[in-house]
Amino acid sequence: MQAIKHSPATHTQADINLELLPETQRSLISSLLANAAQAKPQQANELLWKAVKEMSRTAVLSALRGEEQRLCHSIEELRSQLKTLAGKVKKHQKQSTTEN
Repeated sequence: MQAIKHSPATHTQADINLELLPETQRSLISSLLANAAQAKPQQANELLWKAVKEMSRTAVLSALRGEEQRLCHSIEELRSQLKTLAGKVKKHQKQSTTEN
């Protein structure tokens, strides 16, 4: 697996596993980091900041996708519980009308 350990100069200590990113983001971040390694200090700093911003954006999007999946799962669970409760209510209503 290709992982990049960021130095303190990138303003983050995070390990980023590029293989987990979509191809376009992986390519963008890889090229930004490669270019930064060969650039003059000022340009390198700008390129590193762009890479960090892209990684942050990617992390936020990934978190949102995870939250969306969690919410969809919760909605499905609630629908199932609602169907169960509706069935119990109908059964109880039938029993109430037959007893009267």
